[in-house]
Amino acid sequence: MSFYPIFLNLEARACLVVGGGKVAERKVLALVKAGAKVTVVSPRLTKALKALAEEATENTIKTAEKGQKSPEKGLKGHENGCKSAKKTEKAEGDAEATSPDNPVPAGKIRHIKRNYKFGDAEGYNLIVSATDNVGVNKLVHSDAFECGVLLNVADQPGLCDFIVPSVVDRGALKIAISTSGKSPYLAAAMRQMLEQSLPETLAPFVDILGAVRIKLLKEGANSDKKAEIYEAFVESQMLEWLAEGKRAKINAFLKAKLGPEVTLSKLLKGD
Repeated sequence: MSFYPIFLNLEARACLVVGGGKVAERKVLALVKAGAKVTVVSPRLTKALKALAEEATENTIKTAEKGQKSPEKGLKGHENGCKSAKKTEKAEGDAEATSPDNPVPAGKIRHIKRNYKFGDAEGYNLIVSATDNVGVNKLVHSDAFECGVLLNVADQPGLCDFIVPSVVDRGALKIAISTSGKSPYLAAAMRQMLEQSLPETLAPFVDILGAVRIKLLKEGANSDKKAEIYEAFVESQMLEWLAEGKRAKINAFLKAKLGPEVTLSKLLKGD
């Protein structure tokens, strides 16, 4: 299987996580960090997830369960999957507890305290199934396929539309490492190796380069000029100056390359 590498913007996007254990916790925290609106379907949650949870009311859940089709029927050729669930909702006018339209406060998750039900996938942009139950994972896969929703199933690449790489995070700089699901251990080992060799100051350095790019674009600098300045920054001692807090050195460099009025604070503010 060949995967297409991609970075997704999930800001304010509705995402569903099935499961409430440690694996689900890691997936949820990553999605919340990315700004997603996360709903978790699981009878139980870890302590960390409980701290984030805005639990759906029992009445809302019971309302949602009206008209739900059985998993066994839904799995036969998908005849009672997402499309049938949508028709049932239109006929009865019931609100669904798992609906992505229900609000999720910033930095919080919405918890549906029950097992996954066929039809829950409808309306989500992305789903992660993080359970150790093969039957549940297959049910979610069938449902997501019917609804046309991208799915990741933890530790089962054969059921995945996408896999999640091991990531080195330095602010805006993200380095994703994947073995296409063949060896997560190797991907994690390579991430640890890169984390040890790549300084934390890369995060503010990338922010500076981003501000420089915006400034040059506003000024209409030509390609040669931009390349010259970018090269000067990359070959400079900026990472070392940032690590040592040498603000005067940074400002002197900025003035020399971008103009006498430029300082770090002004550059980052867009002045």
